[in-house]
Amino acid sequence: MNEDAAKGLAEIDTAISQRPHKDDLALQGAMKALCRYRDVLIAARRESQSDEDARRLEHLNGVISIVAGTHYPLKEVPWDELVKARGWLTTLIGELVQA
Repeated sequence: MNEDAAKGLAEIDTAISQRPHKDDLALQGAMKALCRYRDVLIAARRESQSDEDARRLEHLNGVISIVAGTHYPLKEVPWDELVKARGWLTTLIGELVQA
C-alpha cells in the first residue's frame, strides 16, 4: 500500500473518531497525504494512458474534495460524506493493492 494513501486514510479515521469536534490537524494531514498520493496517480495515468487509471484519479479527486469540504464546511460539517469518502478511499487502495 502506498505510504501516503495509508497516511490519508489514518488521518480521515482520526477526524471521524473525533466527531462532532472537527479535528483540523487531522483533516489538514489527510489533505496533504492525499494530494501527494494524487501525484502518484497522476504519474501512473500519464504513463499508462489507461481509462482505469483515469477513473482511479477521478475517484481520489472526489475523496479529496470531500475532505476539503469537511475541513472548510460552508454550513454544518458533512460527517456522513466523510464516512462515504473513507469507504471510497479504502476501495481504491484495495484495487491498487490487487492490481
